Amino acid sequence: MDILCLSTTDWDEIWGSRQNIMSRLADYGHRILFVERQMGPEQILRAGSIHNQTRKYRLQTNKISQIKSNLWTFQPPIVPPGRYYSHILNRMGQNKISHSLALPIKSLEFNDYVLWVYPPHSSPIIPFLNPKMVVYHCIDRFTAGQRGRKRNIIQQQENVLLQKADCVFVNSKALMEEYQAKTTSPITLVPSAVDISHFQSTDAIHPDIAGIPRPRLGFSGSLDARIDCNLIEIIALSRPDWHIVLLGDQRPGFKKSNKLHKFPNIHFLGKKPYHELPIWMNGFDVFLMPYIQNERTQYISPLKFYEYLAVGKPIVTSPRITG
Repeated sequence: MDILCLSTTDWDEIWGSRQNIMSRLADYGHRILFVERQMGPEQILRAGSIHNQTRKYRLQTNKISQIKSNLWTFQPPIVPPGRYYSHILNRMGQNKISHSLALPIKSLEFNDYVLWVYPPHSSPIIPFLNPKMVVYHCIDRFTAGQRGRKRNIIQQQENVLLQKADCVFVNSKALMEEYQAKTTSPITLVPSAVDISHFQSTDAIHPDIAGIPRPRLGFSGSLDARIDCNLIEIIALSRPDWHIVLLGDQRPGFKKSNKLHKFPNIHFLGKKPYHELPIWMNGFDVFLMPYIQNERTQYISPLKFYEYLAVGKPIVTSPRITG
């Protein structure tokens, strides 16, 4: 089976369900074309490192890269800005991406392929690609935290995709309940999962973790608007003998991060490659899931929860954050 996967992340971003599922399907013999994150000029500007992001897109747009047997990545062209505010602009972007995909689809000889979709605004691309089957795999509540026209447009785009999809996968019960009335296609609950053997492959601890005093309270994942920085600050202030270790990229929306950098018992160690995660996480005494409780986190099923369980250390989480 050939699968054209439209992702919401690049392949080399923090390892998640998108990469894991496609990698395993490739191992089973299915051929995968993994289309990376769609970005407009506004997303590139918000990414933080403007020069590096822009250079990356100038050099690598429309480039096909083989990751391993049966699996290729493709970086789509920059799309017009405003796809979340205008159906017309979104259709223009999806049309542009569909034209850019013509060459890799032809060169890889993808015939009668399955279109596996993560972005909620992707329904306009379906007629251009004409796949034999459409799968919508929803791993987030994309309207959460949005307001006004943007929220309405995203919801309308997703509703069309839900109607056009032949089957729908969701990773939390809350998402299943939300979408049952919006599609006549079957909805399957596919919770987040973990490669247990990977996270139990070693007992080694990275020296940069070993050098931090104990007890070490650790978080591994994207540092973004879901993180409760106030809670982290309270912990750091009330227990100065506890050391909080944060692994991951700092994303737009990570509020008060500059203030947290001033605490001597909070350690920002940056993003780590997936294959190295066990030797970093083995050094934690307690795992943290300090999420703000809001509309977005109401729907999530965090992959890190299962990774934490695989490592086998105690977990302290905000209420109702396990999917």
